Amino acid sequence: MKHRVLVRCLRGALFLALAVALQGLRLVLPLPLFLGTFLIGTLVSMMLIVTVKACGLGPALFLSCLLPVTAYLEGQLALPFLIPVVMLGNSVFCAVFLCVKKFGAEESAFHRYAVSLLPPLVKAACMFLSARLLLQLFQIEDSALKSTVLTAMSLPQFVTGCAGLWLAERLLRLLDGAR
Repeated sequence: MKHRVLVRCLRGALFLALAVALQGLRLVLPLPLFLGTFLIGTLVSMMLIVTVKACGLGPALFLSCLLPVTAYLEGQLALPFLIPVVMLGNSVFCAVFLCVKKFGAEESAFHRYAVSLLPPLVKAACMFLSARLLLQLFQIEDSALKSTVLTAMSLPQFVTGCAGLWLAERLLRLLDGAR
């Protein structure tokens, strides 16, 4: 039993290091902002789902909270009050995925669509609403800033969540086939 916990912790640490490295790609690769956002967002979403499936919810929640902090330290998350917004979105993404995956009939088409669409949809909604609430709370009046933040916390989160789920499923199938 102790070995199983140790292996789970080591696997979680490995996924943490890999996710931080993937998120840091934008520091090494000169990607345009639009492309970088979608590429890195997809890879981060992929790592969150892989971590949930391979290690459980605890390590995935830890990763969900650490990644926005490192994104802020790397200069990719411009406003510090958005750190908890991204933490919440990532955490909800992982928790909803696990709930839908665990409590559905896997062979049904409805369940496959629910697993593919519900976690990214809930993540985007949570991030949009919490960002909007914080913008109002901090009384930010700059309409360009508001628009940029709310746009970044909506559709791109849904798209990168869907793409990350798709990539994670493919990667996990590949790894299962390699055993």
